[in-house]
Amino acid sequence: MEKMIRENGGKRVLRDDKYYFQIPVEQPRTVEHLPELSDQISELAEELGPEIEKIIQDPESKKALCKATYLGICLDLNATLSEKYPEEWAKAKSTFNECWKLKQLIYYGGDFPSILRIKEKFLEAGIPTPEKGLDLKIIWQDDRVCLPPDQAMELKIKD
Repeated sequence: MEKMIRENGGKRVLRDDKYYFQIPVEQPRTVEHLPELSDQISELAEELGPEIEKIIQDPESKKALCKATYLGICLDLNATLSEKYPEEWAKAKSTFNECWKLKQLIYYGGDFPSILRIKEKFLEAGIPTPEKGLDLKIIWQDDRVCLPPDQAMELKIKD
């Protein structure tokens, strides 16, 4: 340890009959660079893209189709999926309209930068904004994942 300290400009000093190490102050610096968001999105799109395509071609449930649609839009696959699977992708986006909880959180979940980016992607993909924002209590009280928009708008807070 002492050798490493000396090699890096430090020294051992005697003070009050005790030895101490005097270590020079280093300037803070980046040791590990964080990946760029765009690179992470590209990596995830490459990794999850085949599974998303599989689900939109042969969905096992509305919930699975909503999940695939959400991931496809968030991972910037909207244009690719629209081109490769126009009918299936249109159906997937239509089905996502019933994913009322996620739509409420995307469109009325606040003005955090990450939510605003996701909201912009969903608007660009043609996912319509719910007619109004619901109280969060309604969202957490109801356990249904998929619900037609008109039924979702009729939900009330349970006492």
